[in-house]
Amino acid sequence: MAPVSARRVCNKYFGLSPEKGTGLFVLIGLTFWGWNTFGRSDTIRGDEPQNFPGLAPHDIRVQRHEQEMPGHKQPLKKLPPKPAPKMASAIQVPQPPPPAPPVATFYSEPNCKGKSVVVKASEMTADCGEDKRTSGCLDLCSENIKLDGKNIKNGVKSILVTGSKTLDLYQQCSRKDYWSSIYELDGCVNIYSWPGTSAVGFSEDSPLETPIETHKPQGAPSKFRVVYSAESSVYFAYQTQASHYSFEQNHQEGGKWTRLITARVMDDLGDQFPTYVARRHPFSRRYGPINKADVITKWLNSVDAPQEEVIVVIDPDNWFTGSIRPWVDKVKKGQAVAQAAFYAGSTVQVTKLWQIFCKKNCDFKLDMAAVPYLMHRDDWKEVAPLWKMYSIMIKEHMESHPGFEKQFPSLQVGWCAEMYGYVFGAAHAGVPHIIENRLQLRDVGPRLGPEVTKNVPFLHMGRIWFPKSYGCKKWCHTSGHEFDGYGMQVWCKCNTTASDVIPWPPAPGMDFVSAKTLEYLHDSREKYGPIPASKFRPDPYHGSLP
Repeated sequence: MAPVSARRVCNKYFGLSPEKGTGLFVLIGLTFWGWNTFGRSDTIRGDEPQNFPGLAPHDIRVQRHEQEMPGHKQPLKKLPPKPAPKMASAIQVPQPPPPAPPVATFYSEPNCKGKSVVVKASEMTADCGEDKRTSGCLDLCSENIKLDGKNIKNGVKSILVTGSKTLDLYQQCSRKDYWSSIYELDGCVNIYSWPGTSAVGFSEDSPLETPIETHKPQGAPSKFRVVYSAESSVYFAYQTQASHYSFEQNHQEGGKWTRLITARVMDDLGDQFPTYVARRHPFSRRYGPINKADVITKWLNSVDAPQEEVIVVIDPDNWFTGSIRPWVDKVKKGQAVAQAAFYAGSTVQVTKLWQIFCKKNCDFKLDMAAVPYLMHRDDWKEVAPLWKMYSIMIKEHMESHPGFEKQFPSLQVGWCAEMYGYVFGAAHAGVPHIIENRLQLRDVGPRLGPEVTKNVPFLHMGRIWFPKSYGCKKWCHTSGHEFDGYGMQVWCKCNTTASDVIPWPPAPGMDFVSAKTLEYLHDSREKYGPIPASKFRPDPYHGSLP
């Protein structure tokens, strides 16, 4: 049999290609030369690997030298076994660092100034009583913690929270009456004597990191999402029924509908209607409309954040009368759409108000915008927290300057602060609007013919009138006479009976807004049924759990 070349040995026994095994090829070649030089006569044959029992291929040359060079004073040492090649390990995905433990910093002055005390969650060890949603509480009634020489309960004027959990606030030291929460994204939160805060504790969960939304849209995102802010009360419950019913009746192509509520936990209507819930900001008890900007900000920063390109923000009393898709299609990043506000003719006064509070883009041309607000999702992420910030700034300034509202008598700043907060937030972010004059018809607005009303996508409900020629029958109201020019008032959302006393059937000759309002009230109740009695609605009309 023909002798086997060193190159073939390299390939056969070492599993190396000539290109990768060049160094080893040279070494084996030299070994062959050494064997021939010292008179080695036998030949390595490629078909006789059994000639080297028990030896790994790389041991061959060492053994031969030890056996055939007996006169060598320092025989070559046996090389250590070649380690087996390591198997490629699975790709290691970098793990995020563990979340920082939640911390609350209590300040002796508003706006997180003055002396401070830092309290970690691990230091809140008091029993939280019956409340099982909080891991441990801090009793602010205790004399053990001082802030600027005062008991912390009386000394704290603002709180800053860090971490993914919420700091839950209780009005009494017994920790039985939760009333609001502070998130990290709230930033510095001022604390007032009313509602009082006597105990605090960090939540067990991290609400922004926990899926909460019910009936969340599945599959590819739609073009737009319609949302509004509400609570769990009877007042908002019947409006939920009518809003959802009107959305479905008017075939909103490419759209979805979601209710955003302010509450500590999901309510019972979340089982029936798509709903997201966020915990109450402490300022909400002083000014309820702040809930709108607050819940939207939390929703946009949660794991339930919308994927739709356009977000349409309405009020719960905005009910659909047509498709809003033509206006949705006008929205693009950096350009929003909105209804003209009632203060559209007071630009000078609104600009004067803006100069008092402006923090950025003070020369930006203000848009006199009102709901519905249609804006790109990315712009909302910037505008929503600014909307909330400016709304609180205006209200806090009014509280510390009692005569301030009188400087702007035509603007109704007291109740409409959140409307100006939106205008200022959009200006701060540099987002302009296309202002439309016919996005909604108001119950107390001018009566328009069908050639106009058929192209208006919303109504703003509030009251229902029957024609004077028909009379009010058994539905007569003793209030609302300032609106007698519209007819005879038979229903008002301002009445505590509005959810259940519905003046049906409709009267002939009713104006468009009154007729549509009554239709949606009646037909939605027929579809969804009575508002169920619930712990979430402890008051007959306006009350809801915190």
